[in-house]
Amino acid sequence: MRAVFLETNILKDAKETALIPITGDRAHHLIKVIRINENEKLLLMNGEGIIFEAQVQLINKRDLVVKILNFIHFPKKQIVDLVLAIPSKEAMEDSLRQSVELGISHIQPITTQYSEKNFEFTERHQRIFESALIQSNNPYFPNVGKTQTFKEFCHTLDPKKTYLYFCSRKQDLSFSLNKEVATVIIGPEGGFSVEEEEILQTYSNVKFIHLPSYILRTPTAISCACGFVFANHL
Repeated sequence: MRAVFLETNILKDAKETALIPITGDRAHHLIKVIRINENEKLLLMNGEGIIFEAQVQLINKRDLVVKILNFIHFPKKQIVDLVLAIPSKEAMEDSLRQSVELGISHIQPITTQYSEKNFEFTERHQRIFESALIQSNNPYFPNVGKTQTFKEFCHTLDPKKTYLYFCSRKQDLSFSLNKEVATVIIGPEGGFSVEEEEILQTYSNVKFIHLPSYILRTPTAISCACGFVFANHL
């Protein structure tokens, strides 16, 4: 079933049988590109855990009206959080898209010696989130933290959490996730510096993981790391 993202303020008071207008670019896409028909069903998503099933009631030239049929509130699955050394603009956008599709709960951008030095979540990134939400039918957007330096991140490491650092130099399999939330650390495209890796090694709850692969782009590394975590949660 085709999905559409609508802002929370539109859906927050929606109840069964409610009529919801869809306007603007979303309506244009449905009417002119998708060529949606009356009585066709849609999924309406708000990124906050509720998915509404709706049916098209009326189509005009520039907008349409749908009727809420029912809705489901999904409990949030917290399996993976992500600490991400900021990559290039293109790789960052791909990483955000992957994070939504993979169901990552929280993204913490950090700056490192070899990473990009600035990231600010913008409207463009929000549109990437919305597109990925529709593609994956993930009921939730990830939370995106304020950018931290590597030093700030290390100071805020939670001793109760397990951090998995995916690297090319070392392997540490002396741990079990036991269904807990894993925080994945993905280094910059140039890798962490030797000094930064030495600092990470001083934390007993940071586990170094080396996969049998060549050097990966940041979005690919995120997917592989999540696959590793998912497999350990089976």
